[in-house]
Amino acid sequence: RDAAIELMTSPEPLAVKTQKVGVANVVTGSVRRAGNDVRIVLELRRARDRELLWTKTYNRQLGEGVLSIQADIADEVARVLQARERKGTFAGAQHMTKNARAYDLFLKAHEQWGKDAGRDSLKAIMASLEEVLALDPAFVSAARFIVMVMSRAHDDARKTPEEREQLRRDARRWADTAARLAPGGAGDDALAAYYMSFERDPARALPYARNAVRALPNDSAAYSRLGRVYSSLAQTADCEATYRRAIALDPFNAGYRGAQLILLSRLRRPAEFETAAAEYRRVCGERAATESSRDSRFRLDGELVPSAEHLSLPMERIKWLMRGRHWTEALAQLEDALANNKNMLIDERHRRLIQRCDVLRRLQREPEARQSAQESKAWLEETSAQPELDASQRDFRQAVTLSRLGDSQAAIATFLRYVNARSADVTPRERRIREVQLAEFYAYLNRPRECCELLAKLLRVPSGLTVPMLKVDPIWDNVREDQGFEALLADPKNSAPL
Repeated sequence: RDAAIELMTSPEPLAVKTQKVGVANVVTGSVRRAGNDVRIVLELRRARDRELLWTKTYNRQLGEGVLSIQADIADEVARVLQARERKGTFAGAQHMTKNARAYDLFLKAHEQWGKDAGRDSLKAIMASLEEVLALDPAFVSAARFIVMVMSRAHDDARKTPEEREQLRRDARRWADTAARLAPGGAGDDALAAYYMSFERDPARALPYARNAVRALPNDSAAYSRLGRVYSSLAQTADCEATYRRAIALDPFNAGYRGAQLILLSRLRRPAEFETAAAEYRRVCGERAATESSRDSRFRLDGELVPSAEHLSLPMERIKWLMRGRHWTEALAQLEDALANNKNMLIDERHRRLIQRCDVLRRLQREPEARQSAQESKAWLEETSAQPELDASQRDFRQAVTLSRLGDSQAAIATFLRYVNARSADVTPRERRIREVQLAEFYAYLNRPRECCELLAKLLRVPSGLTVPMLKVDPIWDNVREDQGFEALLADPKNSAPL
């Protein structure tokens, strides 16, 4: 849908637009509505020369069923093209509703989701979808959708355990409903979303995500979810192929293309990355591609942003200022963030306090740095009773704070407890993320042997660490002169594509 809107609103000639996305034929038309009466005029034209292949006018009442109109249109277009694919072409229409009010609310909720998925918007979207499902409990697309929205709401760290548990129960109920209403796998995408977001179990989500793409081979969102499952399981080859399929189905989706760039940078494939980035710029625009590829390019070649001023998010500005060793500017940004945002989440405020401590040490302002570390400790004590999505994050924050206060032994023991909090068999990607954090932690503590032993392992897998990053990022300064670290950077195997 987003790809079609982007295609038709672009000022380029139709032949140029359709060639970009590999489209041979285009359906255009108009919709007029007066009360419950709807007139739809459609034309099917060949893209290369705009030759009219088919046209038809539909005069219907919404009460007669949107499903019927959609099915008629899909059937006639497919027949003209002689490319009817029952499994995919009709999947969306098959799972719609005959209730006009429910369908209107569903479309509005979908539009709002595309514009804003903030905390307040999520409440409004869930309320709309609950009304939709009250009007038509058999509306399977709405049942699938509400599970996705609930999963986003569930990840809000400000929710109490009771609120999360209620969301979990409701999401499971609607996921089971979707799977029951759409047998054969078309509703299993909801169960995949449930197991990924609520149970955090990608291995359990995998068969449901696979069922969904088999049942809905033209559904880009189902492929995208399967790609995320593969990513969580560190199955990179399957992940790469799945993202390619999602992009082929919805070439204007910036999220799919951004995920592909991240994966290619983790796999250290610069030629494929440049091809994908060029296609991203061509289809979605220079700005979207630049924003999406910034971190991926840093991973591939250590490229720093020329200026952090144009970055809209304070977190992004601070990160790049620190990477570029602009310590004074980074400190000003941190002081502003801490002073002007009193309602930060636990994790965000702790991160800012630790960053301020590190920046002050870079500026050789040790008393102030230690004061910032003490503030971090006080903040952790103040918020110790607050609910968290992942309780092991407390160990992470505690370990980082202890390290800044100089208690290395206690810090290491606490950090190792955090790293081992989850089974690598269940979430290998999460395990790698924590091991990268542990390597950074050893570097901060100036423990090159432990740091390099871990880096030797992480550089041989798609961990997100690369030699160009290690060469540039100040995180590794304490071990930069170590012979073992230098040997890792010089070893060509650690820079070879994965």
